[in-house]
Amino acid sequence: MLEHILNLLGSFSLLDVFVIGLNIALFLFSGILLNRIQGAAASRKRPRMLTMRSLSFMLLIMYLIAFIPGVTFGLKDCQADNCNPQIIKQLTETGATLIISYILMLLTHLLVIKRFGREREVQGELIHYETYQSRLVSIVVLVTVIAFLLLTTLTIWGLEGWLRQTSVLGGLAVLIFFTKDLWLPDNINGLILLYKTDVVPGSVVRVRKLDLLAITLRTSLIETAFRDLVHGQRIIIPNSMFRNQVIEVINHDDTIKDFVEFNIGYGSEMENIKAFLTQVHKQACEIESGIDPESDARINVVTTGDHAVTWRLTYSLTNPYRLRKAQMAISETALACSADFGIGLNTPVTHRILDANLHPPELVKATLANVVHNSDK
Repeated sequence: MLEHILNLLGSFSLLDVFVIGLNIALFLFSGILLNRIQGAAASRKRPRMLTMRSLSFMLLIMYLIAFIPGVTFGLKDCQADNCNPQIIKQLTETGATLIISYILMLLTHLLVIKRFGREREVQGELIHYETYQSRLVSIVVLVTVIAFLLLTTLTIWGLEGWLRQTSVLGGLAVLIFFTKDLWLPDNINGLILLYKTDVVPGSVVRVRKLDLLAITLRTSLIETAFRDLVHGQRIIIPNSMFRNQVIEVINHDDTIKDFVEFNIGYGSEMENIKAFLTQVHKQACEIESGIDPESDARINVVTTGDHAVTWRLTYSLTNPYRLRKAQMAISETALACSADFGIGLNTPVTHRILDANLHPPELVKATLANVVHNSDK
């Protein structure tokens, strides 16, 4: 066994040593390499780093298996005892093709984003993001690279006949057909989102059914990533689920308005309530920079309920990223000012007891007798 391994090591060519060394380097330093390639646009660095390390690890494992005497990897045109050098040569050629294809795809994707993508500043960070055109070009590049990789790998291992077998192509078609419900809806909705350009990185979106108020980070073919405005964590939503909701898009270029509602009892005078809400808006502008002090507040009655009147304070914002902070500032100021104006913000519970004399027993008996008489007829 040891002699067999030493003989294999002695038969290594310079290309074999280079590819094995490159695989080890990619496995150890893939993160540094992706940082150099992607630069600031490294939001998807981790999955790509895992992909690169997985490919390198699998190739190294196959090299180790190739050292075992008698391993043929299914090759029929070599003797079992002398098959290992040929396998190592084919592994080297496959590894070189795989590494070159993957790095070429990363570089091409970066160039496509720089050429067809756009730039936008999101919370002080300049990011490159994809558009409909860049995503279509990336898909073409991906399909081309995969086709090249597949054809080259089959040629290296002498399996070109697979492409002529109907069973293989039919199996691929069946696999695509039965898995289309898993990937096709998200991909189509992802392309639509990129084409519409309504939801772009930096846009603040609100989806009430999903309880979402967040900043858009990126949109891919599968999912859209957000950063929650309240808690700051990343939120990942599949594209098909996201587009099936009513989406409110809040952009910097729009006139941004928001409101807070208060349930106030019927005992308070209207003028006092309006003065109270005007003071709330004035003080909230002083403590929260996201509220526009140059724009006057709008005060309206929304509903007249059974127990209270719903008043709405509508105000303008200068920064959509501070939308939630502005709401909290309004509520906090309202609580502080309510005592000065003698206005309670709690919804009162009111009851009205009907007078029994409204329905005297004589009237009830006469009504019942009339109903019975009419039914007999």
